[in-house]
Amino acid sequence: MRGSLFIAGLILAVVEATAQNLVPNPGFEIYETCPDSYTNRAPRKLVPHWRIPTRGTTDYYNKCSRFNVGVPMNMMGNCFAAEGVAYAGMILLEHPVKAEQGERPVNYREFLQAKLEKPLESGSKYRVSCSFSFAGHSLYIAPALGMHFSEKRISRRRVHRAAPLVAMDTCNFEYEKEVWYEWADTITASGGEEYLTMGNFYKDLDTPYRETGISQYKGFRQRVIKENGLAYLFIDQVSVEKMNPE
Repeated sequence: MRGSLFIAGLILAVVEATAQNLVPNPGFEIYETCPDSYTNRAPRKLVPHWRIPTRGTTDYYNKCSRFNVGVPMNMMGNCFAAEGVAYAGMILLEHPVKAEQGERPVNYREFLQAKLEKPLESGSKYRVSCSFSFAGHSLYIAPALGMHFSEKRISRRRVHRAAPLVAMDTCNFEYEKEVWYEWADTITASGGEEYLTMGNFYKDLDTPYRETGISQYKGFRQRVIKENGLAYLFIDQVSVEKMNPE
């Protein structure tokens, strides 16, 4: 009996070792201070292991909060976490304009950045994934989330000029708000990549979007959603796992 348990334990240990998630604090569950409001300035650190690489104001939501950044109820909707009791939220697009209108695009978006547990290995394949949900109070759906991998941290000015190694299928608009989806893809590492940066790397005029129905909201709430004009995304359970060679 002991021998069987020992063998089973070895098998489980091997499986866990080959499926190690290189993203620390992947579900944003670890925090230092319970959030009491949305992010109104650009802090360098959002929660342990996650920083904001630009002047954007990515938000943090947690069940511990009784205010507008709680879980599930918060300023952007009513959404439980994909797993656990916390998640992050970011703007992918704000007040989009059409080229023929002659208006100047805002090009405002928010990002998240984390240092991986160890650098990616040259030539190795990795499965990258995350859970995402468009906020209930988001006026637009914009499937424009991307992941960029780099050897060093990207400076504030360079994030917008970086290209995502993987990105959502921009043709897919079949998303419902406040429903969690998993986005996953496979990458081949060049080697040495140690930082993951997430967000919308496309300019406004290159970002696809569609307006969502907000007729269920009346009065003040509907007016605020229209005035904000956001494509807002909740993010949870970020993962980068090395794949076994075939």
